[in-house]
Amino acid sequence: MTIPAPNLYKKFGDPYKLVEFRVFSFNTCGAGCRNCFYQKTNNNFAQFKQVLDLANELESVGYKLETCYLQPTDVFENDFNYRIFEDESLVQVLNRFSYVGLATTLRHGFDGAFIQKLLSDFPHLKIEMHVNIIEENLTSVAYAEFLRKQFEDLKTLCGDRILINLALNTGTVFDDFQMMALKNLVQQLSHDRILELNFTFLFNKKMSKQKKSELMELSYPIIREFSREFGRNEQELNRRTLLRKPSFVFKDDQVFLSPILPFDEYVFIDESEYKLESPSFGSFLETYRRIEQKNKMLWPECEKCDNLEYCHGKGFFSVAQEFNLGCIKYDSVGG
Repeated sequence: MTIPAPNLYKKFGDPYKLVEFRVFSFNTCGAGCRNCFYQKTNNNFAQFKQVLDLANELESVGYKLETCYLQPTDVFENDFNYRIFEDESLVQVLNRFSYVGLATTLRHGFDGAFIQKLLSDFPHLKIEMHVNIIEENLTSVAYAEFLRKQFEDLKTLCGDRILINLALNTGTVFDDFQMMALKNLVQQLSHDRILELNFTFLFNKKMSKQKKSELMELSYPIIREFSREFGRNEQELNRRTLLRKPSFVFKDDQVFLSPILPFDEYVFIDESEYKLESPSFGSFLETYRRIEQKNKMLWPECEKCDNLEYCHGKGFFSVAQEFNLGCIKYDSVGG
């Protein structure tokens, strides 16, 4: 089975000096997705001026602004979330980015009028839509057909201005039958034939560090499985690094830099070392310096490992230290 789209890297290029933002500004969701630990109220990141300031600084030093994700809840659950698009600073931000990232389950379909207005108001902008899989329906043929119809209708409405991929909250251990059903959904529906993984528990302030560590470990099997599938036809790990493609989280009027867990998943860490003092390029570099102080090779086996440069460049060792994790590739190393 082929999971990744053929020649994905050749098609889009190896990322170099790209930026993505994740802005927590949507509220309320009744989807009840399994393993969703997002805070669904009081996501009041109102300082879009900070988002704009950082976007301007990064663009001025040669970074291409790729995707601005608006999170954390389903964009179609409540139309009052649409009001953020009236903020002049956010309008200026989106005018600089190539994609706006939106999440949804599509459980009630989608708001075509909103989508059309968004595309009309931002003529250059494309939509990157992550469709969260409802786990209870994972093996249902009717569910797969429902999603297929929704994807087709969105593509008809948006044409080449939308990219849709399936997403999943990590935390469930699947049996072989469920895993095969998951792979089939990704293969048949995701435009890039990839599965976006969400570590929603990392954003929950009420959860202990120990519990987060346990859930991170539970995420390893599915990361490894899809990494292997991807590696059948593509380079398993790309040269995306914390400097080449930084991801910034804007949450609770604070800005965070997220290191990367190979196979490429950004990891939010709510600790001072990962927090920018101001929305500026200089503060980004200072935060990167602090992360690098923790991003040291952890195990003797790393020295001769072919993946060392990737793990180091992505800041993986800082993640492993924070959550007391072992090697992402080999069970026998670390942990």
